[in-house]
Amino acid sequence: MRGKEQETAFARSGSAHSVAPKVAVLMAAYNGERFIVEQIESILCQEHVSVCLFVSLDLSSDSTLEIVTAYSKKYKNIILLPYGARYGSASQNFFRLIRDVDVEKFDYVSLSDQDDIWSSKKISEAIQRLRKGHCNAYSSNVLAFWDDGRTKLLEKAQPPRVWDYLFESAGPGCSYVLDKKLTLGLKSLLVSKSAELYRVALHDWFIYAFARTHGYSWEIDSRSFVLYRQHNGNVIGANNGVNSALHRYRLMRKGWYRSQTALFVDIFRVNKFYGRLNSRFFLLRHVNQFRRKKTDRIILAIFILLGIY
Repeated sequence: MRGKEQETAFARSGSAHSVAPKVAVLMAAYNGERFIVEQIESILCQEHVSVCLFVSLDLSSDSTLEIVTAYSKKYKNIILLPYGARYGSASQNFFRLIRDVDVEKFDYVSLSDQDDIWSSKKISEAIQRLRKGHCNAYSSNVLAFWDDGRTKLLEKAQPPRVWDYLFESAGPGCSYVLDKKLTLGLKSLLVSKSAELYRVALHDWFIYAFARTHGYSWEIDSRSFVLYRQHNGNVIGANNGVNSALHRYRLMRKGWYRSQTALFVDIFRVNKFYGRLNSRFFLLRHVNQFRRKKTDRIILAIFILLGIY
């Protein structure tokens, strides 16, 4: 569906038929000179929405600052937040964006990496789904791609489980679109608990856990509107190949996943899990509620049995 048909369908999906939704796109960047131009251009090409791009640049050693500054001078809807701080991780950089951007002025917030490529209807299709399902948050499958031409669809759209938010995110954060209500609630938490959140490693997982524990509804789309670039600088990236599996296995053995789950249990006061993350019996008894994908549940059960998790 394209052109007039798509525009008509989009208009019918919301109450303000003739007004393009206002969307704040929050981009966390760091040493992004290789790919950031392509991503900015794909954001500027978004259809049927009024986009304002906010960029928070972690202290960098390449030409990203000059690139984004030039764009902000050329386009009024591109804003570079005050530069010079060291955040040290994408999660802390995104938290800074959510805290500092005045989201009250916007209908929706969309998160952006610096190195992906978006379909021109990425945001408008997400808003259609949010409006149709009366949901607060959206994420989707994404198509991972490599410089050598390989691609892989990352499938995240399985039905939610009771406690999946303690063990995985709703998908890559680059697919997230949040409504104002959820974003303002999240912003309030980030401000009130800022001292506790420096240990949060993955912002997308944290946001999903926040939404699920605070009664917000979430839609996961089986379609993909994001080309999710894979390279050596990815924080986590696609779970593809032996090296990726080994990396996750090492994190599991070091207790990284368990520590993040324990952190979320504490922050979000998930009483059922207090004192029970070290109980192999408890974890095995409830493992079917921990991951959305069946194969992931089986693998996690094996790791619990072997004492790796």
